[in-house]
Amino acid sequence: MRTLRTIALSLLLVPFVAPAGETPGVKPPVAKKVPKVTEVHGEKLVDDWFWLREKQNPEVKAYLDAENAYTDAVTKPGEALRQKVYDEAVGRIKETDLSVPYRHRGYFWYSRTEKGQQYPIGCRKKGSLDAAEQVVLDLNEIAKTEKFVGRGVFAPSDDGRFLAYTIDTTGFRLYTLQVKDLETGRLLADRVEKVNSVAWAGDGKTLFYVVEDAAKRPWRLYRHAVGTTGPDVLVYEETDERFNLGVSRSRDDAWILVQSGSHTQSEWRLIPAAKPDEAPRVVAAREKDHEYDVEAAGDLLYIRTNDGCRDFRVVTAPAASPGKASWKELVPCRDGVMVSGVDAFKGHLVLFERQDALPKLSVRDLSTGATHRIEVPEAIASSFPEANPEYDTKTFRFSWQSFTTAPMVYDYDMATRERTLLKKTEVPGGYDPSRYRSERLFATAADGTKVPVSVVFRKDVPRDGTAPLFLTGYGSYGAPSFVAFNPALPSLLDRGVVYAVAHVRGGGDLGKKWHDAGRMMSKKNTFTDFVACAEALVTTKLAAKDRIAIQGGSAGGLLIGAVVNLRPELFRAAILHVPFVDVINTMLDETLPLTVGEFEEWGNPRQKDEYLYMKSYSPYDNLKKGAYPSILVKTSFNDSQVMYWEPAKYVAKLRTLKTDTNPLLLKTNMAGGHGGSSGRYDRLKETAFDQAFVLSQLGVPDLPSSIPVPARPVHTYSIVARDPATGQLGVAVQSHWFSVGAMVPWARAGVGAVATQSFVDASYGPLGLSLLEAGRAAPDALRGLLSADAGREVRQVAMIDAAGRVAAHTGASCIEAAGHHVGKDYSVQANMMRNATVWPAMARAFETAKGDLAERMLAALDAAEAAGGDIRGKQSAALIVVSGTPTGRPWQDRVFDLRVEDSVAPLPELRRLVTLGRAYNLMNEGDLAVEKKDDAGALKAYSAAQAIVPGSAEMTYWTAVSLVGMGKVDEALPLFRKTFAIDRSWAELTSRLPKAGLLPDDPALIGRIVAQAPAAR
Repeated sequence: MRTLRTIALSLLLVPFVAPAGETPGVKPPVAKKVPKVTEVHGEKLVDDWFWLREKQNPEVKAYLDAENAYTDAVTKPGEALRQKVYDEAVGRIKETDLSVPYRHRGYFWYSRTEKGQQYPIGCRKKGSLDAAEQVVLDLNEIAKTEKFVGRGVFAPSDDGRFLAYTIDTTGFRLYTLQVKDLETGRLLADRVEKVNSVAWAGDGKTLFYVVEDAAKRPWRLYRHAVGTTGPDVLVYEETDERFNLGVSRSRDDAWILVQSGSHTQSEWRLIPAAKPDEAPRVVAAREKDHEYDVEAAGDLLYIRTNDGCRDFRVVTAPAASPGKASWKELVPCRDGVMVSGVDAFKGHLVLFERQDALPKLSVRDLSTGATHRIEVPEAIASSFPEANPEYDTKTFRFSWQSFTTAPMVYDYDMATRERTLLKKTEVPGGYDPSRYRSERLFATAADGTKVPVSVVFRKDVPRDGTAPLFLTGYGSYGAPSFVAFNPALPSLLDRGVVYAVAHVRGGGDLGKKWHDAGRMMSKKNTFTDFVACAEALVTTKLAAKDRIAIQGGSAGGLLIGAVVNLRPELFRAAILHVPFVDVINTMLDETLPLTVGEFEEWGNPRQKDEYLYMKSYSPYDNLKKGAYPSILVKTSFNDSQVMYWEPAKYVAKLRTLKTDTNPLLLKTNMAGGHGGSSGRYDRLKETAFDQAFVLSQLGVPDLPSSIPVPARPVHTYSIVARDPATGQLGVAVQSHWFSVGAMVPWARAGVGAVATQSFVDASYGPLGLSLLEAGRAAPDALRGLLSADAGREVRQVAMIDAAGRVAAHTGASCIEAAGHHVGKDYSVQANMMRNATVWPAMARAFETAKGDLAERMLAALDAAEAAGGDIRGKQSAALIVVSGTPTGRPWQDRVFDLRVEDSVAPLPELRRLVTLGRAYNLMNEGDLAVEKKDDAGALKAYSAAQAIVPGSAEMTYWTAVSLVGMGKVDEALPLFRKTFAIDRSWAELTSRLPKAGLLPDDPALIGRIVAQAPAAR
């Protein structure tokens, strides 16, 4: 219904019916009316669709099937679009992938996915990542016989022999505990139903677990001896129906932690993990409005508490006497910063914080008290802890992500503050984050409160009030709406849709006070905040006033239902996922999961004032005759948190009241749960359904507007040039991109040179050279290629032909700073530069530099870097020079073809390679002179090569070999001696050369040469 385990819908984007209007010949189902009267505080409530709660009634199933059939018929015109956006999303995930392994108790644990498989495969390796893999839990095997597979707990025993895990195959969160012997691979007979959480004791044989009651409230803690079938020991029972019970193991392995908590109170207990038979001891007795949680570190407890600080502070207490009287403040209350969690390690404390509606991470050195923030490079980003099971460590694993940056996983040294990148989540399909912009705006609520809105959009989307908007929100339970990456989101952004998250009150984005201001008798602030956010995006001209689609799930579905009632004319379309819309009927039924526990979030309708307030905003109770937006409602038949009948009743009632012809659709997943389908591909299909609906209702074209998704975004600076004295043609380039030489530079002897960059279409290289070879001048060739390219506004291309004619193009949508300069026999071009002085500096340097073509192009690259260069830095470089007159042997026409694929200093490395290249070119000249019997010319070339690279054993050795071939043995021997002194391996090689014809087949001569080697040690 509205649990803290919220479904992650703020970014599960993704729909399509014929644009607004009913589908001809297709009639919507009409649910029969069976009035049910409920009297509350003297008021009679009539519910005509109460009967839809009868889950086993065949008529209920028939109605849901009819609604699904209607939805399928209405959305059939959008099948192609739906498939397209689904394919796009799948194309942005690495289907066969591996999580970052974490070490715990002698094993490396990780999961992996395989292309075509819906579920992750849990694995481990003993002692080393080079060890053999052991598959410990493959959900795909379970899925062969089940339509839904949800994994809950995954807990190995201390010795690694057993794995306790829970599986739900219903979607109703009915988790079954099983224990697997990882030595034999067999499941033990131990099996418990309705298990919520588990924890192993230190002996590897005792297992604590919590079970749920009939209303799905976790309430009883049991102790079980693995391998036994007798009755388990009841350790603790939570009798207060507002409280949920949980159990876990402390990171230091010393304690079993037993947590009791409501929405406003907490109570924790301790059991020594080494003495599992001991009774649990209370840390601090529950008090009204007191919330706390516990991290154990041996004999000391770190307690996050809201006692004296609504946004929480951190205190310590001895485990032996943990009551409030023993508490000592460690981290005080701070304005604007909420401590949302704590991880305790042997020497450090990691604080999970929320500030400016974003999750942050800070580290405190427990020996010095010094605290620092783990910074990330983007302002609008979220930082999260990863798996950190080890206590005695200085390494903290975390990740960060944003709307545009996929998760980056790091190991962070808490002492030195050094970080090591472990995984940069790969996003295939030509995804380029630099095409998008994220911003933080603030809307002014009705009472003057500033409400944050996080926004992302394609950079070239016009800010003129014409763009379509997709706005999402949640705003309940104090749960924040995180800024996060979703591989499906670019399918909307690339089509020109602006995506926004409203951080409305009721959520925890700005702390507990933000939550308090949007719950109970202040709940309506959530709805008016959301409306204010939509209006602010229109006022700032980021969105069109008549092209707004909105979405929310679970308690966020309540938000969407409420604002659709409040301001139906403001929104063009709305998606309600598993929405909590029948507030009164649900909160009156204390037999339903979560109801009693959530009296502290919504109110208790048995209290008249609370009832009247709840009824005034309940979406189901406030539907009225009138026009509504296009609405898609999605639910799951086996949802345990928001029962399917809430959205079903909502749609049935709204059908009788709406006066418009906009589509109203109900889609029921008959095998799903609160989060929909359980498989990853199935979830992406659901997202694609949503996206196609949004795109069709907002009137967004099927194809991405103006800019197709680029294949290889390479932002860089480069030069194409010709040496009029020699006719040589060349390209040189540097970029913050791996292996820039593989795609940007193209050249052909006697034909021309091409640089294709920005959002690269690599075909400009070979096609351009073919046009030049066919006799087209560079300006004509480039003009022809651009005219056929729908993505020309993101291209940057330069060409020069063998006659020195130059052409260049910088698209209007290239990322700033971007531009080019065409001069005599050259063009310089750059994009995503730190400033606009880069390409003018390149031009000046090339024009004034001395030396051959390669040297002058290197000077241009150096000048670019000195002027500011690529705003992201530097990574790779390349240089190609070809002869002006082709020989018919392309391998001989390349003067230089050099690449630096990945380097912290690519330009110095490229210059070093050019220097080496010059020397080797001279050696080749010498060899050709030898073939022509030009001994003097050969020796001159060899000498020049050695002067460039003095001390080169290679060059010295082959010069000596050539001298022997000239009959100059006495001149060769000192060179052999010099080479062998550097490395005796050359002496061993010498005896092999006669067979190849490189030295005379004269054993005495070979003996003289080899004798120049120093004696072996």
